[in-house]
Amino acid sequence: MKKNFATLISLVLIAILASISVFAAYPASVEWDHPLPTNGKLLIGEMSGTPAWGESVDNTFDKAWDGDEDTFFDPEAVGEEYYTCMKLDQAYILTEIRILPRSGQEGRWVGATVQGSNDGENWTDIFLNMDTLDGYDYQIITPDLFESESNTGYIYYRYVNNTSHGDVAEVELYGNPSNTAVPTPVETPKEEAPAEAPAPAPAPATGDFTLIVVCAALAALVATVTLRKKAVK
Repeated sequence: MKKNFATLISLVLIAILASISVFAAYPASVEWDHPLPTNGKLLIGEMSGTPAWGESVDNTFDKAWDGDEDTFFDPEAVGEEYYTCMKLDQAYILTEIRILPRSGQEGRWVGATVQGSNDGENWTDIFLNMDTLDGYDYQIITPDLFESESNTGYIYYRYVNNTSHGDVAEVELYGNPSNTAVPTPVETPKEEAPAEAPAPAPAPATGDFTLIVVCAALAALVATVTLRKKAVK
């Protein structure tokens, strides 16, 4: 039991260290004099993708997210079914995309596409490039270059190419959670009018009060006389 537990802990630590090493230099665009965006954070999640060209172990899908411009993802064929993907912890709306094409294969930038999905099966084009490169550098893609009304927030994002071989050195995604709650306006409570004080009971009329006093005095006098008569007997 102890041996199995120790083995499990070792595997967990290895996985954690591997994840840290993958993103150690990520993102690399800041080293190319591209400051981080002022809106949106760097999105990091679980990587996946399709096999590399010739079953290479050096040009795998994770190389698109390792912060090393000298490595690259080289898919085994052209088409939407060959991709590198990032799954996030929740849906994010993108504020910026940064892509560094593979050095020496700049022509394969034509057709570069970033897609989003919330189920990992149905994909929406967010950015589609059909232009050639004007100098080798990170391509900074802002929302005004996105496909119209496509940036609605997704959990999965992937890089594909339906036109050229989808080589890519680096992909960086920046964004904000799409489910950020909008503060509910707090209504100022209306001031209620103070409750009216109950009307004071009307004071008894002077004549009635006098009559009561006289009756009480007569009753007291009768009682006194009666007691004295009893005492004499």
